[in-house]
Amino acid sequence: MPLEGIWLDIEYMDGYRNFEVNTTRFEDLIKLSTALKDKKQKLITIVDAGFQLNSTYPYYRSADENNLFIKSNKNPTLHNGNLIGKVWPGKSAFLDFWNPKTTNFWVNALKGLYTLTNTDGIWIDMNECTTFCDGECPGDEQMGADANSTYPYSPTGKNYTIQNFSLSMDGQHFSLDEKSKLLNTEFNMHSLYGHLQAKATYQFWMDETAVNGRRPFVLSRSTFAGSGSYTAHWLGDNWSKWEYMRYSISGILSFNLYGIPLVGADVCGFHGKFDPEMCARWMQLSTFYPFARNHYNLTDLGKEFLPPQEPYNLEGKFKVAAKNAINQRYGWLRYFYTRLFEIHKYGGGTLVRPLFFEFPDDEQAGGNYEDTFMVGSALKVTPVLTPEAENKGNVQSYFPAKSRFISLSDLKTIVETGEKGQNVTLAASWDYTNVHLKEGSIVPWQNVSESQSSILRTFNLAKDIGLNLIVFPDKNGNAEGTVFIETDGDDMSAFNVNHFEYYKLRYDNKTLRISLMDGHGSEGKLESPNHLIRNVFILGVGKLNATDLAACSYSSNLQGSDILADYSEEGQYVRLTVNQATPMYIHQVLALQFTAGKSDTAFCKSTYKVDSVTSNNKSKIEMVITSDFNLPSMKVTFILVKNNLVRVLVEDPSKQAFKVTDDVFNPEMLPLDGHLSLEDIESVLTVPKAGETFFFEIHEPNTQKVIYSTKGQQLVFSPNYIKMTSVINSNGRIFGLGERVGDFFLKEGVYTMWNRDEPSPTENGARPGNNIYGTHPVYFSQMKSSNQFFAVFDNNAGAQDVIIERDPNGMKLTHIKTSGVTDLLIILNGDIKAVVGEFINLVGHPVMVPEWSLGWHQCRYGYNTSEQVKDVVENYLSHDIPLDVIWTDIDYMDMYKDFTLSKEYFGDLPAYVAKWKTDHAIRYVPILDAAVAYEEGSKDTAYSRGVEQKVFIADPNNPKAPFVGKVWPGPAVFIDWLADNAQKYWVDELTKLFQIIQFDGVWIDMNEAANFCNGHCYNEQKVASSIQNNLFYIPGSRDLNTKSISIDAKHKDGSTELEAHSLYGFYMSKATSAYFSQTKARPFVITRSTYSGVGKFVSHWLGDNFSQFDMLKHSIGGIYLFNMFGVPVTGADICGFILDTYPELCARWYALGAFYPFARNHNDKNSVPQEPYVDMFQAKMPGTNATYTAFMREMSLKRYALHRYHYSSIHRASTDGSVYFRPLFYSYPDDSNAFSNVEQNIMLGDSVKVSPIVSSVSSQQFYFPEKGATWCPIWPKYQLG
Repeated sequence: MPLEGIWLDIEYMDGYRNFEVNTTRFEDLIKLSTALKDKKQKLITIVDAGFQLNSTYPYYRSADENNLFIKSNKNPTLHNGNLIGKVWPGKSAFLDFWNPKTTNFWVNALKGLYTLTNTDGIWIDMNECTTFCDGECPGDEQMGADANSTYPYSPTGKNYTIQNFSLSMDGQHFSLDEKSKLLNTEFNMHSLYGHLQAKATYQFWMDETAVNGRRPFVLSRSTFAGSGSYTAHWLGDNWSKWEYMRYSISGILSFNLYGIPLVGADVCGFHGKFDPEMCARWMQLSTFYPFARNHYNLTDLGKEFLPPQEPYNLEGKFKVAAKNAINQRYGWLRYFYTRLFEIHKYGGGTLVRPLFFEFPDDEQAGGNYEDTFMVGSALKVTPVLTPEAENKGNVQSYFPAKSRFISLSDLKTIVETGEKGQNVTLAASWDYTNVHLKEGSIVPWQNVSESQSSILRTFNLAKDIGLNLIVFPDKNGNAEGTVFIETDGDDMSAFNVNHFEYYKLRYDNKTLRISLMDGHGSEGKLESPNHLIRNVFILGVGKLNATDLAACSYSSNLQGSDILADYSEEGQYVRLTVNQATPMYIHQVLALQFTAGKSDTAFCKSTYKVDSVTSNNKSKIEMVITSDFNLPSMKVTFILVKNNLVRVLVEDPSKQAFKVTDDVFNPEMLPLDGHLSLEDIESVLTVPKAGETFFFEIHEPNTQKVIYSTKGQQLVFSPNYIKMTSVINSNGRIFGLGERVGDFFLKEGVYTMWNRDEPSPTENGARPGNNIYGTHPVYFSQMKSSNQFFAVFDNNAGAQDVIIERDPNGMKLTHIKTSGVTDLLIILNGDIKAVVGEFINLVGHPVMVPEWSLGWHQCRYGYNTSEQVKDVVENYLSHDIPLDVIWTDIDYMDMYKDFTLSKEYFGDLPAYVAKWKTDHAIRYVPILDAAVAYEEGSKDTAYSRGVEQKVFIADPNNPKAPFVGKVWPGPAVFIDWLADNAQKYWVDELTKLFQIIQFDGVWIDMNEAANFCNGHCYNEQKVASSIQNNLFYIPGSRDLNTKSISIDAKHKDGSTELEAHSLYGFYMSKATSAYFSQTKARPFVITRSTYSGVGKFVSHWLGDNFSQFDMLKHSIGGIYLFNMFGVPVTGADICGFILDTYPELCARWYALGAFYPFARNHNDKNSVPQEPYVDMFQAKMPGTNATYTAFMREMSLKRYALHRYHYSSIHRASTDGSVYFRPLFYSYPDDSNAFSNVEQNIMLGDSVKVSPIVSSVSSQQFYFPEKGATWCPIWPKYQLG
């Protein structure tokens, strides 16, 4: 029979004393523990609350000498004042865990026990705290009633005092003063004992020196709210009775609600003589206990010895049932542990839950909740809770209204209810516990018969047994689930470095998609047997023709390969089986797909043939291509836009697909129809003839030197899965592909573009994606055999991934998109300045900002009043620190609502702003968020005017109503920038705001657009069949609704948020810039969310970063990228936004930030203030007589000293598209050394090199190019750097 571990109750102790072993009965516990560990089994030992009153007992003596016991208020001089009760070792004292020294004592004592036992878990008992005498009994008799036990009301009722079997309520806990002494009595603190003891025990487990980094396992009888952070729980001493088996279910349901999901009862009962039939049924029930342990008393309350109730002592069908139950449990443990991981990592929830949790609209689901319950959201369990003589071989199970379940006993019997639920008769089988799978679910299951071991343990689940996935689609053909997998299961250090894999599983359209959501830490991908996919069962598929079945698996780079598929006519399910000769680990699989007829679309080995070729002029070729794989025919248009710019447009002529509007482009380039070209397109393009397999190659003009080729690569063009693989002539130096934080050059990996509100995740090229605020689907690459570059821009705003791999002919890039058309613009090879310049010319030259925008800016989220803002300005002035612009975050608004001003807290701000501008030429910039506060029934508000003008994105289920999300003001709506009147609405609202407070620039934020809900916020917004279910591939391997507007939300032109999402910031930027155009002022707009071409309108900051040297370093690469994207005035939050900065870091950041195109000190209200004059910066810098404030002042002044150079360079960028803030190799592409350490070698224009220190060092070497040249320091170097 499977066995995970052996538990030792108090019998192993010497005299029932904690931390001492009876070496007569247990002469070598270490040997026993080692033998168990050799079999991959565990030893768990009990520890009680009481310490024997014995001066020769070292643990009592040590705790007594350090005054660590609860004290008696009745006997302050007896036994050193310790409160004495009576438990198993006799007279005993009890540790006071309120004393801050007690935890250290307890941890060291447990370390001593670990040395004696090598225990794998700690079971803490009697910790209510229990004593066999009521109150205290230092002598032979227990003492009288306590003052604290005689209150008029007692929750224990009339028959028992409040201290029955409990310590004296007058007991005194540790106190620092007389006031706390009055409060810190056992009466007030009694029920916290078990919680604090569990917390201290957990601390022992978290000490790696004690337990070698293993995960904590603590089991406590006594608990309090929050104890689940430290301990599991069992329901205490129960009885071997049928009703107690039933009671255990409600106890487990309750503790899951209390945040203690790992909970169970003593299986078969602790007290009383057990009934074998009842024990077998209890074993079946315990299959789905979170914590399952058979534990019983030696005697029935000390009277007679009880028969052994280990399951192997059962006989006949009862023994078989018990063994089957344990095996069944092990098969589901992967599902259990996945849910426990989610509860731990992602914010709570339940493992075991009542039926009404899943079906709250069915009143009947709340009745008889012990008879059937849910494990997670997928499994419905129906235990047998009555004897066979009563149930007659059947059990009734309630199935809620509007539900659909399938039996996992036969994989075919479906129970489907209508408007009302129904009771269904199920067999009270001895072979299995009745369990049903809810429709729309995917669950992991392991077939324990695969185990190579004679005794099954969780070790085998990781080492021997592969993974099966069971899918039961809903009526729309959709299902989802998750699975957590690792190699060990006990290693805490591995868990802490994300050495695990957590996958989201989605099924629809006969396709199972597997997306890594978390894990893959420092040790790389996991490849133990439990990561092997054995089978995928798709249940309830109906009647299929087995001869038409075909199946395919897709690898991490979307390459397809055949797998086995078979169909059960009896069960009407499909089984997909991975070929065991070539085993496949789950991390190698992105999707599994089957087809059951010619009408099904398959992407596995799709190819296209050229149907026709048309050429009407020398700059343009049109083709129609067709596929035999039920994919639509496509029209492909090749245009030589300019002599060095090729356009490749792929679209379905039979349907209108979403296209990014021409607003992205430089108006002077439009239309992109070839009218600017003087050459023949065939000079740079190779394509096949009619009847041949489709491909295309772009090469250098009039040569065969290929730059970009799809020859021999798979292409897929379908409405929601567009895949184009190309081999490019690249030496591996590739940069671009959206906004990201990390190394400037992209390594082999996967890179996601989908605008997302996420604070600066470091890019590692792995799934799940580390995409953030901006989508710029363009990459630049250096060629293999020359110093020339080329660029590829795919003008598509949908969710997309680019997979970069090495190839014998250069680099291979697979571009996967989920919507829209393929609109490639390939800039042919040339000098990097020419290639980047051509891209900027294509999307539009940067906006010309006002001069003051290049000055110094100050902001903070947390300036809560206009007086605080005033203090900041006055401190800058009094400390002689330059300041051009003061900003306010959302604090200035009335209830965080756009276009409002808090009269209560910022009523004086308009007057202050006017005075600062008049007296000191200090400008003011406020923030505006992307969403407008939802104010139903309001009049003359931004919301009411927007509703009247119909400018908000629509609810997917009610197109006449706006989609309501949640952001800072609470419920909020989002502007539909694709509506013709949206820009006018926004400009009008800005005009109204200017009448309230006269701003000089605008900061637009949260415009990815961000949402505090993941898609829908309310159940009525949830779409029955989301468009996400139609996505064969999900870029970023993350729910696209995460922190976003629902991707099903509707726009005025009929498009969905899936298609238009990443354009929100672009159009908000365009509209905000339009406001300044009408005022005749040079626009200064800072946006967080961006798309290609946005630089024509606005500038950018790099979003929410962290106060860390890595973020300082990565900011440089971010500014490089945006300069090459055509957004030169870009910067990062100087000194960092999140976490507390410190003087060394902030000084280094000022030294760098002085040369940012956009320089602003800004941080979060939960971080320490970091204005340059605050107290921490008044300290002297090491090795100098200057304060940090003086240094920051000097760096600010250096910025102003170069202002004319800065502004001239920005003017030049706005007129000819040149790059200002650039990496060294941009100016010196022929110098191979210029490509190293790009973050430490900055060129400002052609003339100034900045060499920043980006780590905590006092000095550093830097590279200077151009042999024989002289580089002159503009200023003398600062002492010690």
